[in-house]
Amino acid sequence: MNQKQIERLFKAARSESAPLPEENFEARVMRAIRREPAEMTLLEQLSRLLPRLAAAAAAVIFLCIAADVCLSNFVQPDMDSGLTQLAEQWLFAK
Repeated sequence: MNQKQIERLFKAARSESAPLPEENFEARVMRAIRREPAEMTLLEQLSRLLPRLAAAAAAVIFLCIAADVCLSNFVQPDMDSGLTQLAEQWLFAK
């Protein structure tokens, strides 16, 4: 296409009136917006996931501390006797 043809096409397009949307166009757009889930970025996904991970990590730390306190109070008073007993059980197990 040459420049003259392009100018005539633009002139014809400017003189045309804009097409009117359908009657229920707004309702269809709003339904489409509600229906489609928004794309989540990696940062948004992490911000949703990190509070759960922090709570799980705190629970694991608490359980480890509780297990350590229970084992040290109820099973063996010190580490040496516990390791000695474990070594004896392992050596003489048959």
